[in-house]
Amino acid sequence: MVIIKRNLLLAMSILAMLVMAACGNNQDEGTTDTTDGPGEVVATVNGEEVYERDLMLMLQQQLGMFGIDIEAEENQEIVDQFKPMILDQLVLERILVQEANTQNIEIPEEEVDIYFEQMRSQAQLPEGETFEDVLAAQGYTEEQLRLEIEEMLMVENLLRLEHLDTSDYAVTEEETREYYDELLVEYGDELEEFEVIQDELALSLKQGKYIEDLQARAEIETFI
Repeated sequence: MVIIKRNLLLAMSILAMLVMAACGNNQDEGTTDTTDGPGEVVATVNGEEVYERDLMLMLQQQLGMFGIDIEAEENQEIVDQFKPMILDQLVLERILVQEANTQNIEIPEEEVDIYFEQMRSQAQLPEGETFEDVLAAQGYTEEQLRLEIEEMLMVENLLRLEHLDTSDYAVTEEETREYYDELLVEYGDELEEFEVIQDELALSLKQGKYIEDLQARAEIETFI
């Protein structure tokens, strides 16, 4: 069970959602066509552009889990309601990747290779198609996918917070217990004893403070 406050690590799921969308929905009716380029700019994060294609891929995956066709006219109100939330996730991803680069976090190529091969082996491909065919149908190349894997691993490394001073974004035991009590209401008996997960909870809260600080310092523009 992952004890992380909601919204803190959403960026880390983007890559998985992209590949699942490609492998599970390839060329199905209602699947968004992403082969015509990245589309319009929907946001900028410290000058870096976020594109419509990435937004629509995430919308397709998240709403598709509930059987919602994002291209159907009758669903456009729902799609419009979700767009800002999904865009926030994409913006957060870029903030975290940029910070990882600032902190000179590097991922060995061997780690990227391992994760890429795991994804390839676990992908449920349509009959007669290769992993590369599925990626191409979503407007992606192997090189682009490898870059996204590398960025995801950079963010995972960043959020260990090992590059920070121990006094940065300090968390008190009182804050940790309050967070535990919130989780206890939600998870009940599924939650381990406070003493067992205290360090994990404190890290989660520290991550939250760190990310809030990064968001406050970022220059963000959105265009939807």
